[in-house]
Formats: sequence, structure tokens, C-alpha cells
Amino acid sequence: MRHNLFSLALVLFVSNTIIPSSFAEVLLEAGIHTGGDEITLLDNSNTVIESTRAGSKYTLNIGGTKSFTDNVEAQFSLGIKSDASYSADKEASWVRYPLNAMLFYRTNKFRVGLGATAHFYPEFKVSGTTQNVSTKYEDAIGALFEIDYRLDSVFHLGLRYTDINYVSETNGQSFDGSSVGLLLIVLI
Repeated sequence: MRHNLFSLALVLFVSNTIIPSSFAEVLLEAGIHTGGDEITLLDNSNTVIESTRAGSKYTLNIGGTKSFTDNVEAQFSLGIKSDASYSADKEASWVRYPLNAMLFYRTNKFRVGLGATAHFYPEFKVSGTTQNVSTKYEDAIGALFEIDYRLDSVFHLGLRYTDINYVSETNGQSFDGSSVGLLLIVLI
């Protein structure tokens, strides 16, 4: 409950004080990430049902950018980061919802940025087996570092490092969810 109140306070703070009232450009972002500790789901007999890397796999974000000078801009986005696998008898998913806030220095062809991320409602679950199993994690706050190459006025390719840790609500075990990701960014 405590982390949900903190998460709500963070979202309200960002939406009311930091996010610019009007964005210069709408941001659409897709990425593929790798890294982090291996996390596993166990059944009642402590047998591993499924495992994945805490920093993996795909992201989809929507947000906006706002320029403050010719070389400085802010970027805010909200999305989903997920890893899923499917088989004939089960479906496994590792899902979290990131809220990202970054400040970039940009030139004609490159952007370099630092920022913060908050991941809400992280959960690793398996369904469709003889039993449904899930582990929920506390909301997490981490740091971002990103370098982007501008292909043209609309498309950018980016490389993002995320430094974040997830803590299990069940047993308090901590997992490194840090990752490196390749991004395709569309600015409309």
C-alpha cells in the first residue's frame, strides 16, 4: 500500500509540475532490451516453472518532447515494458509500466540524455498450467542514460541504459533489472 501511495504521488507531481503544458512533438518509441538478473517463478514444490531476465525485453512508449533552447529539450513518456513466452500449456509474462522523464542535450545529429524512470506494478506470472502462479514486485525508481542518432526529422535510433532494481513483495528479494536497449524513436 505504501508504494502505491508513493507511486500515485509521483505521477501527480510529474503531471502537475514537471510536464510542459504543451509538447512540441509527440513521441512514439519502441525498443528491445537485454540484461538484469535472472528471475524465476516457482510452483508450490519449489520447481522452476519459468524464468526470464529482469531487464528484458520489449518496450512501447508514448509521450512528448519540449525544447527549452536550441540544444536542450525535455522528454516524458509512459508505456509498457514486457517479456512474454507462450507454449501449448502455459503463458508467461514479465510486465511493468514505466514513466520516464529525461533531459537531453542535442546537436544536429545526436542527442545525449539523463533522466529518471518509475516502473509501476511489476509482475511476473504464469497461467495455463495446472496452477496459476505470480510474483508481484514493489514499484521501482531508476536512472536512465540515452544516446540517440537522428536519421531525419522524424526518426531517431537510440541506445538506452536503464539502472533499476526490483524488490519482491512476497519475500523482499531484490533483483537487478538494469538493461541496455536499442530504440526506434518517432517524433511527430
